[in-house]
Amino acid sequence: MKLEFRRGHSTTVEALRARIDAQVVVYAARYPHLDVASHYRWTSSTSAEGSYRGADGRLSFDASHIAVALELPFFARPFRSKIETFLEREFETITATA
Repeated sequence: MKLEFRRGHSTTVEALRARIDAQVVVYAARYPHLDVASHYRWTSSTSAEGSYRGADGRLSFDASHIAVALELPFFARPFRSKIETFLEREFETITATA
């Protein structure tokens, strides 16, 4: 199952990367048994990729857009709506302007 999201933003590239890293820290603290930080890596200053238990994801952004592409295993299909809601919430958190 493939999910793709692309949204506009008005945040600087530097601020987006810092906010993404901050969210990883939040989830790593909330779920220490998952070792969240070890499952993703920055591939450039504006893109990251990760994988966990059969799911693969790519994140990229530029000065005006942020995009996420996920390839999820078949067993994740019943959770599609929850995954989409979670991603929408994360987009809002990461791209919110002060």
